[in-house]
Amino acid sequence: PVPARTVDYRVEWAPKLAPEQVTVSRQRETMLMARVHDLPVDTDVLFRLTARVLTDALEQGGETFAELSSCWEEAETGPEIDEITESNLCLDPLANFRGRCMDCQCRGFVMSEYGDMGGPGFRDSLEDMYCRRCSCSCTRHFIIGEFQYRRP
Repeated sequence: PVPARTVDYRVEWAPKLAPEQVTVSRQRETMLMARVHDLPVDTDVLFRLTARVLTDALEQGGETFAELSSCWEEAETGPEIDEITESNLCLDPLANFRGRCMDCQCRGFVMSEYGDMGGPGFRDSLEDMYCRRCSCSCTRHFIIGEFQYRRP
């Protein structure tokens, strides 16, 4: 038997109405989490995880020993981010205006209503607050200013 040396993970997604149009996402993958960018808005989608077990790293000539895929799971994407939502939700909890992302092509932070644990409002730290547009943490978005409160 050939020993397995490394595993290559990938997330695949497809529109539910067109499951043959599979897209592979490899951005920011780890064994625990993968962020999928550039999904269509307000759409039912399917996701699955595929793990390819290799005899060595691909750069070292590794060959596929085995490939395992999960079942397809259903999900839905959120509605389009309109101008009002974008301008109202660009602040982090410390009243910092957040701009573009350091990790992807996101043009500006829009606060998500869900924290890291998946429930509304659950946020222990700034790292647990995610951008609705790109799903990166708010700490990965540049601070571009601070909200100034006015006294009446």
